[in-house]
Amino acid sequence: MPSNASSTSSDPLEDFAAVLAVLQLGQIPVEAARLRDEANRSGQCRNELPIVGKPLHGSFNILYPIDFSDGTRWLVKIPMDGVSEEWDESSAAALASEAMTMRLIKQHTSIPVPEIYSFSSTLDNPLACPHIFMSFIPGMPLQELWFNPDLSESELHLSRTQVLEEIAAAMVQLDRFSFPLGGQILFNGGQPVGVGPCREGHDEQGFEAGPFKTSRDFYTCIMDKHPAASLDRDPHTLSLLIGQERLLRLFIDCIAEMDFSQDNGFVLTHPDFDLQNFIVSTDGHLMGVIDWDDVGVWPKSLGNRRYPGWLTRDWDPALYGYADGDTPPDGQREDPPATLALCRKAYREAMSRISQSGTLETSVTLITENISIAAKDTGFRYPILRKIVQEIALTVETPSDIEAYDVCLDLGKDMLDNGLRETLRKGFIKLLHDESL
Repeated sequence: MPSNASSTSSDPLEDFAAVLAVLQLGQIPVEAARLRDEANRSGQCRNELPIVGKPLHGSFNILYPIDFSDGTRWLVKIPMDGVSEEWDESSAAALASEAMTMRLIKQHTSIPVPEIYSFSSTLDNPLACPHIFMSFIPGMPLQELWFNPDLSESELHLSRTQVLEEIAAAMVQLDRFSFPLGGQILFNGGQPVGVGPCREGHDEQGFEAGPFKTSRDFYTCIMDKHPAASLDRDPHTLSLLIGQERLLRLFIDCIAEMDFSQDNGFVLTHPDFDLQNFIVSTDGHLMGVIDWDDVGVWPKSLGNRRYPGWLTRDWDPALYGYADGDTPPDGQREDPPATLALCRKAYREAMSRISQSGTLETSVTLITENISIAAKDTGFRYPILRKIVQEIALTVETPSDIEAYDVCLDLGKDMLDNGLRETLRKGFIKLLHDESL
């Protein structure tokens, strides 16, 4: 959820200095008034321009609220890199695909996404920046409800269960947008006509990837672009990093073999399925699903039926607040492992009931979500692999002294015992099919 720019003591807009320097701020109310008059088809221009409020910001976008005299509120979203030195064809394609994908969802589902009034994917417009004009969705971010200290334990459980049901009912509607390739949806005349490349990353290491023919290609694209073997490290560290990558590829091969990852195995998916991107009413009903930056078509093993991101945190030790699994974190809003397991059960059962299908396509994402994180971000890679190896050791007959560190090091040196490799493979497959985790 975007935060108000005045909420911190340091300058929160420092990262947006370049785009703010070229933004024609005074044109925002003029353009908004023009767009609204065109939409109303009144043929009359309002003499009173709307008021542009203080900016809000996320990680990669700045948003200005626009208030009309009748109480209607809009937002205009402007990307951080919307300047001539940084904006390229890939950026423009991503913004256009985002806006048109949201329109597609609005037209064919009841998912409460913002209405898109207008967008420009170039710098050649009155604002001098790429932008999207959209409706504002009132309500509060889901994290305020999820961790509401004023609710009793039973009230909180009911509120959480209700909103999880409504999120599942929203996400399952994306089933209708399935494709044989993965990537970013291509449009012609406002209608989807295929799948093209997508952006991977927003920093200097970012690149264009896809379209993906297989789920394996999707999971491994960053490792393929930046392989561990190309790093300048001492021999021991390099062997360890190469081994981590090889262990990931072993696990990803298992994911790629699952049935729903095959034909037409890609589906439209929210790209940042986390608490801050769901807006709810004070009584806990879903009001909006926001922040569709870099929306695209992902493997079904990581698709629209996956768990919400906040329900899988306990399998990412580098991120999870319960360091030893039982001790609550100081000053951090976090659910204990048992609570997350119960919430996952509620969500997969809701998804199964609504979709009238089994739970595997949801339950498997506890594993696949974290494998995807590990494949894309080296900072999370080893802690996640260590967690998975520990879980494998609990489910199959393995040597009592098996350690992820030793496994990775041996893999990196081409010294891993074939029997242990097969044990890891079978154990991982067993985890993927365990619908009770």
